[in-house]
Amino acid sequence: MLIASMTYEEIYREIRSDFRDVLEHCRQKVKPAIGKLACKTATSRYPVRHVYAWEHPKSHNAYFFLAIVKKHSLWDKPEITIFCEVQREDGKEIIVPAIGGNIYTLRDTLIISVFQPHFMQRYAMRFIDNEEFKEDRVMYFLIRNAYAISLGEKLASDKELQKNDPDLSNESLLNIDGLCLGKRSKENHNIIIYKTFVPINQLYPKQYEVVMHEYLNIYYKAACMDYPQCRATIKQICDEGIEKIKKILGSTLAHDEKLKAYTDEYEQTCRKLCEYIIL
Repeated sequence: MLIASMTYEEIYREIRSDFRDVLEHCRQKVKPAIGKLACKTATSRYPVRHVYAWEHPKSHNAYFFLAIVKKHSLWDKPEITIFCEVQREDGKEIIVPAIGGNIYTLRDTLIISVFQPHFMQRYAMRFIDNEEFKEDRVMYFLIRNAYAISLGEKLASDKELQKNDPDLSNESLLNIDGLCLGKRSKENHNIIIYKTFVPINQLYPKQYEVVMHEYLNIYYKAACMDYPQCRATIKQICDEGIEKIKKILGSTLAHDEKLKAYTDEYEQTCRKLCEYIIL
């Protein structure tokens, strides 16, 4: 079992050894179980969420499967996040193999994301207001992280970010709540250690520009997938929105005013896309 005295490299090897069996258990047991639960659930009570626990029969490592079905028509296509827990001296640590909803593969090198106790504490302090969620903030974080995307080195040149911690600039993860900041392990590049969390409304201007750019890219890709015949116009609308966001960044507005202007422009761009697609 994973214990507090283990190094990240030791944890990585343990999970790597188990992971084919973990995926097989997910396919044979977890996916049918959440599908069955979703089919029995009234439409008004969606999304359906449930956590399934499983202990590997040989290694005795404990794995958790957080399964989400967002609507009834997707009962057979759940989003499943696999994770482990390690109790450190300063709190609970979360280990997520190959984070990315229900997409896991061993064709390429397995990657584990480590969310340290300090990260979870900052997430609760800076973002979560609901006391019920604070009691189980790990679950809340993983549920809301269903569409997390890695920004990799895109913030590496941000000098304002480096003032916090020079090591935090070489890996970042964006979710719908804010920015997860961390670094790659020097011993194993496939281990990403997230150390702290910054909510959207506390980002520096340069960070906010990168985040808004990524949000628009996500919107663009989703819209093109649903409406491929409109790809050229959708791209034009998104590009125009990004250019306006860049101009706001270079303006003389105060930080709070820039933040509001960014957000307003992002929402206007999304509104234009919706109006174009609908009309």
